[in-house]
Amino acid sequence: LNPAEVNETSSKMSNTPFYGYKFCGNRIPYTIVSNNNTMTIGYKAMRPNSENSFWLSYTTLGCGGTILKNNSQLLAMESHFTSKHELRECHWTIKAPVGFVVKVDIAFGYFMGDPNGKEACDDPIKSKEKKVDGIEFTSIIGKNGTGYPQKIFCGLVKNQTFISQGNEIFALMRLSELNEMSSHGTIFDAKV
Repeated sequence: LNPAEVNETSSKMSNTPFYGYKFCGNRIPYTIVSNNNTMTIGYKAMRPNSENSFWLSYTTLGCGGTILKNNSQLLAMESHFTSKHELRECHWTIKAPVGFVVKVDIAFGYFMGDPNGKEACDDPIKSKEKKVDGIEFTSIIGKNGTGYPQKIFCGLVKNQTFISQGNEIFALMRLSELNEMSSHGTIFDAKV
């Protein structure tokens, strides 16, 4: 039977083998998760065949993006994430027209905050640690969300509202490796 080979392509367009072997015959691999933004899957027929003998289904993992219109949803589901820490973040850039501000209505957020429960989890310095999770909203300075967060939400968040000081904000949601996530599947749900 014909082999299928999986490679990853980084944003620098350099191919590196994924797992280092090929999937041949009827060996159906478990879920393959890319560490980069592009994955290339090649299929080579060993002999000419008019039949399609290669099927592929895929889904994208993750959340985030650029929000430009009202009533857009910010949503993070358990299925968006893997157990790898570097993939347990969502980045949103939210832009309103000049002269307006951004209003985010948070319906639900399931964050642990400080896993020991001994320190405030909305400390801007502590929020950068891998063991602390939550979502922070930062003014956009230049082209990225650098600077001091305007607001940090952590712990169990329900029916909260955040209003920005300007017309553009950057939202960073981070989940701790220790966070076992919501049993209902939804980690964060908000509307802009």
